[in-house]
Amino acid sequence: MKTLNRQNFPGPQYPTRAIQFGEGNFLRAFIDWQLDLLNEKTDLATGVTIVRPINTVFPPSLNTQDGLY
Repeated sequence: MKTLNRQNFPGPQYPTRAIQFGEGNFLRAFIDWQLDLLNEKTDLATGVTIVRPINTVFPPSLNTQDGLY
């Protein structure tokens, strides 16, 4: 399986217009999904930057996959 990163993912890259505090499943699976739908169906063109509220080593940083998930 290929590693997810900007080199092998042809999708659009939007400017950051939303800052998300936390990287929990609900935020990524629901809120970010809603933004993704808005990006597809409107001209919102919003990217999300995630801020980790706690410095931990698990789960691995999203930086290893260029912030994609």
